[in-house]
Amino acid sequence: ANEAYRVLLTSLLSLPNPPVPGVLRFSPAARDLSSAFFDSVEKRLLDDLEPIEDWAGKYVGSVMRIAGILHCCRYTGTAANAEVDAETVQNAITIGSYFLDHALAAFRLGGAADTQAERDAKYILKRIDSTGQPEISRRELLRLCQNRAGFEKSEALELGLTELRERGYICMERICTKGRPTEKIILNPLYLQSR
Repeated sequence: ANEAYRVLLTSLLSLPNPPVPGVLRFSPAARDLSSAFFDSVEKRLLDDLEPIEDWAGKYVGSVMRIAGILHCCRYTGTAANAEVDAETVQNAITIGSYFLDHALAAFRLGGAADTQAERDAKYILKRIDSTGQPEISRRELLRLCQNRAGFEKSEALELGLTELRERGYICMERICTKGRPTEKIILNPLYLQSR
């Protein structure tokens, strides 16, 4: 493996510099795959990648450069004559996902990226704040949160509510009524004073 790596690097570094840089072309299947990858990352920029948007905004371009490097490693001096195929793009996406996972972990350690529970908690708190009231029923909170994907059922609130409870932003109280019992979510008075 070490010898193969040395030979590959030597052959790549031995390539002459052309007067005009070559252009790498993607096969139709590789274009489709890269387009689907771009779309999937774009959606995540509004979700779990939003806290690291500056870094994640360059992610697709970095993965496509990895695809170009892999293609050049495969074809060395004739890379410009062959199309980048879908397998190469998929391999680049796989490598890129490794870097993305590590970037998210590093940003989380540095406090720049939120966990799912933290994102849900911030969203729920924002929705409660929008009422201007110190408390809200769980049913009413669900109604306020239903515009967000994944918040269609009451159980979806649990992760964020647990995070808010553990951090002391809210307490929850079970209320018995003539009908079904309900839960009230009550904001911490200290939080109310600070908002």
